[in-house]
Amino acid sequence: MEDHKIKKLIEQSFLSSEQKRFLFQYIELKRVDMKFFDIFSTYLMETAKKNGPSYEKLADKIQNLQKELDERATLEKKRIEDRLEQELSSIDQLDLKTRRRIWEEYYDTLDELGERYDKKLKEILSKIELPAV
Repeated sequence: MEDHKIKKLIEQSFLSSEQKRFLFQYIELKRVDMKFFDIFSTYLMETAKKNGPSYEKLADKIQNLQKELDERATLEKKRIEDRLEQELSSIDQLDLKTRRRIWEEYYDTLDELGERYDKKLKEILSKIELPAV
């Protein structure tokens, strides 16, 4: 559902046909992820600079939303890493079973963080209203 909104957003945007085609192909092959957001943001920035101040405001808004999301994800990752260090330091070095369980939980938690990040990127993109060409 969100991918549909993002595709519609791209279609209605002021990006070039070539850029739109690339973004559509990217979504089909790899889905909306951090790399997609970076590419989309770069395209918007480049096009905005060519089209004037009102487009630059939109590009700045997108960049600020991405920065805010990145900062929140970085803080959460730091908390996860701190918790890992704390748990590992309280366990006997030879307790491999517990250490393995803690590492598995750590990687599962990082995967969940990545999924939440991707979901939030989709939400951000689906709420942005781009000026039509």
